[in-house]
Amino acid sequence: MGDDGILFGNALTVNLLMQLKEYIPDEKWYLLNIDDFLRNFIDKKLSYREEKQIYKMLYGKESIYKRKFFEVLRKDLEIYYEHYDANIEYVMGNNLFE
Repeated sequence: MGDDGILFGNALTVNLLMQLKEYIPDEKWYLLNIDDFLRNFIDKKLSYREEKQIYKMLYGKESIYKRKFFEVLRKDLEIYYEHYDANIEYVMGNNLFE
């Protein structure tokens, strides 16, 4: 798959997000933008339910031991944004093709 495959995929995503916009409350738009979402996660601005679902997807059952990893993840993401302050998808995608 070449560059046009990536563009095609992104165009479909943008189209879908624009169609969903009218159904999603403004205060929840951060859920559809990875950088906004991660910044809300770092700042502990996610709802209890949202944070619980993320934890469950990453680690499964709650434990104090696993909770430490969750907080390390939060801190590592905070460090990333302090250093790069850039679109994480672009930076990670750019590294994939080096």
